[in-house]
Amino acid sequence: MTGSAFVRGFSTTRGYLANNDVGLFADFLNRVTVGDERGALPRLAGFPENWIVVNPQFAASEFAGNFANSTYHALQFNANKRFGKGWTVLSNYTWSRALGEEVGEAQKDQLGGQVFLRSYRNGRNRHLDKRLLNLHRTHVFRNSGIWELPFGPGHNFLSGRGPLIARLVGGWQIGAIFNLFSGAPIGLSTQVTSFNQTARNTPTLLGVLPKGTGQVKRVSDGVIYFTDLKQVPDPAAANLTSQQALSGASALKAIADKSGKIVAVNPEPGTVGSLSQTYFEGPGSFRLDTNVIKRVRIRENYELQIRGDFIDVLNSPQFDNPDTDINSTSFGRITASVGERIIVLSMRINF
Repeated sequence: MTGSAFVRGFSTTRGYLANNDVGLFADFLNRVTVGDERGALPRLAGFPENWIVVNPQFAASEFAGNFANSTYHALQFNANKRFGKGWTVLSNYTWSRALGEEVGEAQKDQLGGQVFLRSYRNGRNRHLDKRLLNLHRTHVFRNSGIWELPFGPGHNFLSGRGPLIARLVGGWQIGAIFNLFSGAPIGLSTQVTSFNQTARNTPTLLGVLPKGTGQVKRVSDGVIYFTDLKQVPDPAAANLTSQQALSGASALKAIADKSGKIVAVNPEPGTVGSLSQTYFEGPGSFRLDTNVIKRVRIRENYELQIRGDFIDVLNSPQFDNPDTDINSTSFGRITASVGERIIVLSMRINF
């Protein structure tokens, strides 16, 4: 290794050591190029070339197999009622649980087919990655309804008026769609590669952390989610040596509850975090859409329809999931949302 490469390597590995990035440190040692030879450093030190990484001379290797599985259980209610006076109501509710392993990132294989690649935190114990799937929603409540206003010919009010009045007051219809969903599964995470440098790890749980933790709250400088949690220095940083400014290079953080007691820390080197990858539930969503329709009969086979659609009429935001990385400077913050009121007016002739 040349002098400049050694300096760059020292700067990189110091960050790995300061932040318990064992996976990246081991990968660096086994893949670093000595001269023109990739992965030769362990051999030069008297160790086998695949001491840490299998076949270090290759940039990556993949193993295909049908490992993942999933289960889905649900309790479902559905109600559909057409009432006698212009009312129609459709309502359904689902209480469900979807467990399994995420399929991972979709890529093309050599034959052009689609495969899904994922990295297990521990390939020898894949059960560690069984969790609530991203598609899981504990509660899904959908409702829709239509009401034909009781005015004009054939209805209770103003039915005996002349043709002009009948065209003005008759043919009105109001509709609404109301949806209420639970949030997506989320969990505290850490980018520290304490075990496997390719898989997303989780913190280690030390204290009581209620599963219901998390609520959207607007503050002066944005939106936060974990109102009862706060970042504190990770106790592991105190055990680092001050030589070569190692302890000062550590960016490790821990999570404490509102009383100041530490409840989650970064996993120790060589270990997998004990906290589930989907321990919490993200922000739920709520939306109300309405429309107003007016139909006017022009001739026997012609009808004028005037319509107004009000999407997200209450202008309620649908918040994205918060930053869950316990070492992130934006931990617990929600930085994006969707949902805005949209009004669409249209007119058409049906024939």
